Amino acid sequence: MIKVLETAENLIQQMLDKNIKFELFTQDDAKIFLINNSYYKKVTSYQNNFHTYIEDGKKKYSDLDFAYLVELSRLDMEFRFLVMKMCLNFEHALKVLLINKCLENKEDGYEILENYFNNRPDAKDEIIKHANNSYCQELILANQERMPVWVFLEVTSFGGLCHFCKFLSKKGYFNEWEIDLFFNVRNFRNAAAHSHCLFSQLIRTNNNEINYKVRNYVAQIDDITKTEKKNNLKSKCINDFVTLLFAFEYYVKSEGIIGHTKKEIDELFNERMLQKKEYFVNCNSVKNAYNFVKKILDKWCTD
Repeated sequence: MIKVLETAENLIQQMLDKNIKFELFTQDDAKIFLINNSYYKKVTSYQNNFHTYIEDGKKKYSDLDFAYLVELSRLDMEFRFLVMKMCLNFEHALKVLLINKCLENKEDGYEILENYFNNRPDAKDEIIKHANNSYCQELILANQERMPVWVFLEVTSFGGLCHFCKFLSKKGYFNEWEIDLFFNVRNFRNAAAHSHCLFSQLIRTNNNEINYKVRNYVAQIDDITKTEKKNNLKSKCINDFVTLLFAFEYYVKSEGIIGHTKKEIDELFNERMLQKKEYFVNCNSVKNAYNFVKKILDKWCTD
């Protein structure tokens, strides 16, 4: 069935037909919000977390106010900002680690990259494409014939960095579980950077295999049961965030960055997320996700 763009008024009526209420957030305010702040598909993606029932063959919501969706969308935005910062700091830490590994193994900074480009020819083409970017144009053009590893790390993408690490794993620089970890963080970073609705994934099944290091990391937390771990790590969003926490703790060494990140996490999870907690009293998916992640963060922030 072909769908067409709908007016804000029509979209609000569709929500009313699904028994979404406008008691805490009026219909007039909802119209303004949809026009100026968001759009229907994005804000309603969070409705997946709420309880539904069937009436006259149609799915309806038993306890959902539009205000709950707005609050989740705002929390999701702040969460994405946190994820982006953590991923950028992780990416920087990984680049520092790579340089140190090359120094420890007395690598020739040019030869190691030539070997990589020979192994993966399209990697160099990806770098050359970035020459259109004025921020790295001069650096790329000056080194395009023979590029050293330190220049490569300045101009490659996060994905390019992960592929380079995968290449170096053949030399014993990284374990297979680390490569999986790097790509997981890269994918999570891309989702946050592209403003995907991360909190719409709170109860969706994660089809990817859970990194065994991450599984063991969670298992070490005493007050998390096996059932809690199994159920919550099935969520794509929760699994990706816990993976990021583990990767950040394992690779980021800067005390300043670690301290600042813990402060931001404290402000988001212990203050901002609780401001309207009454909205989610009857929403088990949100409550369970928060309580599970909070147990991990309590340990993470005190280690």
